[in-house]
Amino acid sequence: MSKDKKKIAIALQGGGAYGAFTWGVLERLLEEDDIEITGISGVSAGALNAIAVVNGLDRGGRKEAIEDLRKLWEEISYDDLWDDIPGAKTSRRIGDKLKEVDPTNFLKKIEPNMQAGMAAIVGLSLTKKFKEKVREMRIQKRVDKVIDFEKVNKNKSGIPIYIGTSDLENSRDVVFTRDKLSPDVIAASCAIPGLFPPVKIDGINYWDGGMSDNPVMAPLKENIADDILIVQTVPKDASKKNKESDKIKLSKKVSIHYMNGSIRKDVETIQIDNQKYDRNPAAAESIGLKKINTHLISNENAPDVTGLNFLHFKLESLEAMKQDGYDSADTWIKNNKASIGIKSSYTIDNSALKKPEVLKPIKEKKKFFKF
Repeated sequence: MSKDKKKIAIALQGGGAYGAFTWGVLERLLEEDDIEITGISGVSAGALNAIAVVNGLDRGGRKEAIEDLRKLWEEISYDDLWDDIPGAKTSRRIGDKLKEVDPTNFLKKIEPNMQAGMAAIVGLSLTKKFKEKVREMRIQKRVDKVIDFEKVNKNKSGIPIYIGTSDLENSRDVVFTRDKLSPDVIAASCAIPGLFPPVKIDGINYWDGGMSDNPVMAPLKENIADDILIVQTVPKDASKKNKESDKIKLSKKVSIHYMNGSIRKDVETIQIDNQKYDRNPAAAESIGLKKINTHLISNENAPDVTGLNFLHFKLESLEAMKQDGYDSADTWIKNNKASIGIKSSYTIDNSALKKPEVLKPIKEKKKFFKF
């Protein structure tokens, strides 16, 4: 490959339907011939995107990777899911009418499909149809239609891929590599507790990988690329979002803070390691450290970060979010592609890296008692 290629490893955050944003980001990156993806990791929806990219690259190249991303997202969308549940269609019709007449403007902020989703989830929870629908929604069969896992497993020359899962029974994060991937591994990485059952692999139950490492970063530090691009499915922070009531504002801030917690910690750790490297490169290299540049593309136009939106897999909605991702990546490429291999385009505020002030103990004055 050309020496002029800008090598980059990519870490993909989870986020349910918000992963369609990442679909668009990846499509735009794959269109850049001089950006070479040298490794990829993903959890939950990020795992879906990661395996689609790897399968496509193995199958033929960038064009095939773009094709497989679309095939997979079309396969896992379910336009008609909520319509099968009693009350959903009625709820949507009522929602349409309320949006027209609501004088407070409050309901105009709620998509009719989300209102249908609320009715659907209640309906699912109260009927036997819940378990049936969950079984139908299990993604093993859907993923297996698009991905050739046997070829992925055997291709030792393909780019490294890391899929994150959670082993709750043993309180550990488990990362599966290329030679161990299967429909069950991808499904396990997407198995949100409370909605989907765990996936048993070799006698161990695995759940959604996004509960702690969201996304998986550690293996990418050892990649041949000196740059890691993180694709974040939600906004970087809540500072420009959520101007409704304080209660709603807090719930969304909590969601965004929780989703991005591991990213903040991982980027901060990389920055601290970079500082060590700058002080003494030889010593840093002797313990396996290298200088890593960090980059970020975040979903600043994400819909309200709530549980129901994460489950909104209607294809029309996915396509809209995919376009946001494509546009965001296009802007990032124009502004930051030149930084690849040279410097970080995303860092944590340096104030976060300062050592906390060491508080000196207060000397207590001796007390004298008179008897």
